[in-house]
Amino acid sequence: MSNKGSMEQEFLQRFEDWYSAEMPRLFNYVCYRLSDRSAAEELTANICLLALSRADQFKPDKGTLSNWIFGIARNTIRNHFRAERRQARQVSLDALPEIIAEHASPDQALELRERFMQIVEGLHQLPEIEQEIVALRYGGDLSNAEIAQIMDLKKGHVAVMLHRSIKKLQKYCLQNEMGAHVQER
Repeated sequence: MSNKGSMEQEFLQRFEDWYSAEMPRLFNYVCYRLSDRSAAEELTANICLLALSRADQFKPDKGTLSNWIFGIARNTIRNHFRAERRQARQVSLDALPEIIAEHASPDQALELRERFMQIVEGLHQLPEIEQEIVALRYGGDLSNAEIAQIMDLKKGHVAVMLHRSIKKLQKYCLQNEMGAHVQER
């Protein structure tokens, strides 16, 4: 077997191992960013196909396969948003990822869904880079160090931006909650 064939086989084996272990993290990240499960499924499949078609560009000495694929995902999502930019971004409740409310009453389930919608609205108010960091951390379940490598930032900078983003989301949710109480009176 030629050296190139051996390298392709090695990549395919790495990809297969990655897919078995890490695909849910990638899907969760994409779903988190798009807020639309069916679009996330399609885009995740495209990301995997793109990674496979660019196997020759993966350099193990530059980082992990997971970080490389998440980098492809970031760029693919960015391109997706650019293509959609001309259209108004509407989020349907049915398109949002399911909220599992075990043993919740219908009222509690509705309250959870409303809070989730509020958080999604708050996320869309954040600058793009902060949305990205929050999605990689909580959607992709990546560490600050992994996010730093993917986004070419320092780990401390990621931690600060993440902290500030969460504070902004909390403030947004509190302001909306207070506004709802004022309207009820």
